[in-house]
Amino acid sequence: MRGHRVYKNVRAVLADVMTLDGKGGLSVSLPVLASYGVKASSIVTSVIDAHPRFEMGVRSEEKEELVCRGAAAAKARGCDCDIFYIGAIMSAYEAKVICEAIDELSTKGTIIVYNPSLGDDGAAYPFVNDALITACREIAARSDYVTPNVTESKLLSGLDMGCDEEKTLDILNAAGVIITGVRRENSKGVMETGYIARIGHRRVNMLHLLIDGEFYGAGDVFASVFAGELAGGADAEEALSGAAEFCLCSLLSAQDAAPAFEYIINRKERGVNYENYYCG
Repeated sequence: MRGHRVYKNVRAVLADVMTLDGKGGLSVSLPVLASYGVKASSIVTSVIDAHPRFEMGVRSEEKEELVCRGAAAAKARGCDCDIFYIGAIMSAYEAKVICEAIDELSTKGTIIVYNPSLGDDGAAYPFVNDALITACREIAARSDYVTPNVTESKLLSGLDMGCDEEKTLDILNAAGVIITGVRRENSKGVMETGYIARIGHRRVNMLHLLIDGEFYGAGDVFASVFAGELAGGADAEEALSGAAEFCLCSLLSAQDAAPAFEYIINRKERGVNYENYYCG
């Protein structure tokens, strides 16, 4: 990563899916946090082919075995963690196991970042049900920072999909809520996209011109860098700014690289080409 600080003796537990295409979940968070010098233990919630929206992966009973083994291994190491990062949870049972791991492995100083993966474009993903949403609210309630997209913010807050996402900032009970993938028309009638956030009682908006294309995994890239910045002591606004800049540069890199980095899974999708900016 360009110009970022590297920290020593920072420990993290990462609970997320492993995507075999390298464009989401632990495939992103592990290398990004390692670049900050963070020593991470992993709890694999599932192994899937690509983004969770495509629902291609291991059977449910194997998911439960994976998450239980990962949580048990993390607990057996017995080390306190500075960062507990949670990504895609694909069943209510997994959420219960993760909540128990948070309670056991977190200390007063642990920063808990939850990057949910529940839906997009106004609809829940195929594997999401009411029990899972309820269980994921328990994770959100334990978290210091929650980074949902617009759809996920409404699923977690229980608000109608047609409501203004600004309302969810106050309903979600965390020290910081950052809603990603917000789209708004500026005063000149030009569409912008980016982030709206509540950090404590302060509202922060970071928007840029809309980039053409659909880039799955952008939320994972953003949340991983955000967690990395927090791990070294950056305040939440600094972490938000750094993660937003990194994600924007990665999106522009992905756009420039197309069609070489184009993925075809049910329909054309482009993963975020974060590796080029990460190594540049």
